[in-house]
Amino acid sequence: MFTEQTTNNTYNYILDTQTSQKNIDVTGHTTGVYLVSLICDGNLIKTKSLIIN
Repeated sequence: MFTEQTTNNTYNYILDTQTSQKNIDVTGHTTGVYLVSLICDGNLIKTKSLIIN
């Protein structure tokens, strides 16, 4: 899940369990701080901050 912190807009991306990475095109998103969360079977695994300039 990709969350924009000032508006709390969320974007969901489905991950393929057969690959080790996922590229997310952020060119359409405004500048700011986002949270990227990995959720598996409804459980939060990890969250990291992403800054788009």
